[in-house]
Amino acid sequence: MKAPCSLTDNLSQWNDGSGISVADWICCVGRYDHFVGFSRLLWPELLEHQGRIYVSDFFSHARLGKMLASGASPSVAQTFINALDLSTLFSEAAETIEDDQLLYLAATLEQTWAAKVARDYPGRAVEIIVTNALEEPGVGELLVSLREA
Repeated sequence: MKAPCSLTDNLSQWNDGSGISVADWICCVGRYDHFVGFSRLLWPELLEHQGRIYVSDFFSHARLGKMLASGASPSVAQTFINALDLSTLFSEAAETIEDDQLLYLAATLEQTWAAKVARDYPGRAVEIIVTNALEEPGVGELLVSLREA
């Protein structure tokens, strides 16, 4: 998958206009603790609870119990618990995020999560859902989640 233009165009301005590769840029500005954290989003640890698959870092027994008690189906509860809103992920970030970058991240997570589920739970019918509401007034979110039928 090709990196979004809004990132690569920015990188072409580095080194007095000579540019820098994505890999070199990561080496210049990246941090190991962030890399470890991002790895948990890109290749999440999964757990199974009551026959359903959850992203372990997002899972909460209490939250699941409240959702089910309020009438949510197990599939709906699973979808909401596993949801990651990319548009608000870094709410304290100083830089702005471009829609093409968010869509790139969503497509990347869709692929990596699908591969992780297929590896850890072969044969399970799991759907990776990308819900794009970036252009909807008053919404502006981009969700990635996983659910089973």
